[in-house]
Amino acid sequence: VDHIRANYILRGLKIPAGQHEIVFEFKPSTVKIGDMISLICSSLIILGSLFFLFRWYKNKPANPEPVIKQKEALPATKKKIKKKKKGK
Repeated sequence: VDHIRANYILRGLKIPAGQHEIVFEFKPSTVKIGDMISLICSSLIILGSLFFLFRWYKNKPANPEPVIKQKEALPATKKKIKKKKKGK
């Protein structure tokens, strides 16, 4: 049966006496398309994360040695500047 507007929100049905099952369904195609796009994007994010984790794990050294930074030698930037004395 077609539904009619009871007020601004509710809907009403004219149903004959007896036992009935009433089902309201809202299945627009845009929801299905959005669900599919969401599933594909989520799968790509998970697969990309697994790929980079595997690549990082594969290239990680077995026993990493601690890195000790040494002080770098300062370049000789200070030069003695000789002032010329004006002669008499």
